[in-house]
Amino acid sequence: MKKTKGLLITLASIAGVVACSTILWAATSTMSVQVNRPGNAKLEGTIASISGTTIVVNSWGGQWNIDTSTAKLQRRFGGASSLSEFAVGDQITINGTASTSTNWTIIAKQVRDETIQQRNVNPTGTISNLNVTGKTFTLTTSGKNSKTYNVTTTDTTKFINTTSTITINDLQNTQTVRVNGVINRNDLNIIAAKVTVTRMPKKVE
Repeated sequence: MKKTKGLLITLASIAGVVACSTILWAATSTMSVQVNRPGNAKLEGTIASISGTTIVVNSWGGQWNIDTSTAKLQRRFGGASSLSEFAVGDQITINGTASTSTNWTIIAKQVRDETIQQRNVNPTGTISNLNVTGKTFTLTTSGKNSKTYNVTTTDTTKFINTTSTITINDLQNTQTVRVNGVINRNDLNIIAAKVTVTRMPKKVE
């Protein structure tokens, strides 16, 4: 647990906190809230829900509404992101300005999802549970440290078979593929940027 610094104040109203306090700082290992007199705010917590451009975050004192309409969205190591990559339960860090008109609200300038990242090593495994309509499949790697990933493809996902371009309709269960994309470290969900078929399933004579 982080050491508490400054003046710890009961969060009755964010507007009141900004107006009357020099600094608010409270934290646990996964949650923290900092608001100084000018209204600059930093918040750490986990995503409770996402609706439009608003993220509801569980953090110190309860749930906070984060307006991301003008915010820069990033992945764990600073890569550009979008709300479509964010998920409930993700750990996020917000920098912005506390609203003086709406309680428990921060107008975000920067939102970083600490849970998602672009992996340098792309998992290779076998397809199962292929859902062409839903654009999803399960990818299971082999070996001692075998893992199972839930892969979601999009309209911009590239599908490649050796040197030719294909579509998701050409994929089959039991194919071996390599997936490049954004991986959520919590649930091993992948939003695929590219799916490359490395081996076709064996034909049954």
